Amino acid sequence: MTPTLIFNSTGDLYLVIGSPGGSSIIGAVYNVILNILDFGMDPQVATDQGRLLSKNGNASAEKEIYEFEDGRVFNELLARGFNFSSPVPTTSTYGLVETILIGKDGLLYGAADSKRQPQDCAIGY
Repeated sequence: MTPTLIFNSTGDLYLVIGSPGGSSIIGAVYNVILNILDFGMDPQVATDQGRLLSKNGNASAEKEIYEFEDGRVFNELLARGFNFSSPVPTTSTYGLVETILIGKDGLLYGAADSKRQPQDCAIGY
C-alpha cells in the first residue's frame, strides 16, 4: 500500500490516506477524501461511510449509498445512466482505508476502517 499525500493551500501536509485492495484502492480512498474535503467529515466518520465504486462497468455500492437521503441520491445516479450490480456486502471489496489528518493544532487524527476489520482502531494523543 502506497499512501496518498494531500497538502493544504500553504503546502503543508494535511492528509495521509491509503488502502490495500488492488483495483479498489483508488475508489475507496477517493470516497474518503471526498467525505473529508468536500463534506467536512471527521476522519473516522469519513472512513466509516458507505462507499460507491465503479471498475470500468457496473458500479457497486454499499447499503448506505442505496439508503442515503431515502434513496434520492441513488435514484439520481440511476437517472443519469449509472448501472449498478447487486449490493455487495460490506467487505474488503470496498477497500480497507486508513486515514491520518494533520489538524490545525498540529495533532494527528487517525482513523481505522472499523466496518471492515472491527478489531482495528486508531489510538493516541
